[in-house]
Amino acid sequence: MVLIGVGRKNIFFGGVILLASFTVSCISTTTDVYHIENASEKRNFTPFVMSPHSSFYCLHVKGEINGEAELHFLLPNHDFSKGPTCDDYHVKLDSGKVDKYIQGDYFGGFERPNIFYLPCNVTKGHLTIDVAFNKDLRSNK
Repeated sequence: MVLIGVGRKNIFFGGVILLASFTVSCISTTTDVYHIENASEKRNFTPFVMSPHSSFYCLHVKGEINGEAELHFLLPNHDFSKGPTCDDYHVKLDSGKVDKYIQGDYFGGFERPNIFYLPCNVTKGHLTIDVAFNKDLRSNK
């Protein structure tokens, strides 16, 4: 294959730049932070996925609630007319101070999943949910 007008040096540097940008996109992570000021209300969040190569997610939930609640990690195309309900246990949050880490597999590419907070019998409280892909939030303690 002969490229006219393109030197080998330009092709080499172009390849290096392309490889470097691909590597950065594979390891880039951000942490989305969601605040629930009134923990008695249902909330749904759709975190941004930085890389299509994400293989796991990590959540850190902290705050305080006066009853039980659940956190559901749902697929992007979840049909909310079919739930979830408090009987569809995913991650249970107990009454009192909350400081919980949750980790699971994620192979959804750039599709934005749903993180659904469901207060089962909470009447007051507040929570903060940190969400990251390909990053273990426990190492930030």
